[in-house]
Amino acid sequence: MIDRKSGLTYADSGVDIDAVTMLRVPGRAKWRSPLRWFTFRAGADEVVVAARSGLLTTVHTVMRHEKIQSVRLTAGPWQRLLKLATVHIDSTKGPVDVVLRDRDVAESRHILDSEVERSGRARAARGPDRWMTTHPSPAAGG
Repeated sequence: MIDRKSGLTYADSGVDIDAVTMLRVPGRAKWRSPLRWFTFRAGADEVVVAARSGLLTTVHTVMRHEKIQSVRLTAGPWQRLLKLATVHIDSTKGPVDVVLRDRDVAESRHILDSEVERSGRARAARGPDRWMTTHPSPAAGG
């Protein structure tokens, strides 16, 4: 896979998207999205959370756990009737919007809880960003 903006592949970033186990939505999701339900997949490993969908073109959305700013669960009237929910993985506004659509309610709650835990661990392990501090350049001799 190639990121169109940077030209980097997932392999260049250290992420093997094919190694992430993707799970299907339950069969009752066909009543909510009759043409696309069977294309909805979602999964996570210790580095990223990912979603896949698409009829004619497969679309992968991937986000590293340390980049996650919030996780929320939504369910509209049809989803509540079918015991489904959608998990939204939020980061800063940008080109990636990870949405795990039409998951079973229990699975959605499990995803939400595990992503909160994983993202907290990943941010703690990463350490602070110091992008606003000035560093003397090596060429300046400091």
